[in-house]
Amino acid sequence: MEDQPIYYPSAFQTGVLPGRIVTIDVAKMIEELLKRAVCLGRTPGFRRKDVDQALKNAMITAF
Repeated sequence: MEDQPIYYPSAFQTGVLPGRIVTIDVAKMIEELLKRAVCLGRTPGFRRKDVDQALKNAMITAF
């Protein structure tokens, strides 16, 4: 178990998008997150893959 990493970085943290300037459409990001939220009792929860997908869908790239 010592060889397994505790933290798994998302695609956005591993340099898949190096040097790109992006703008985030916050309303779209929230909408995308709410589509995929799961109930954790008194609070919503979000899977990492769903957050990454919502972020990708909400990005507006600059030229």
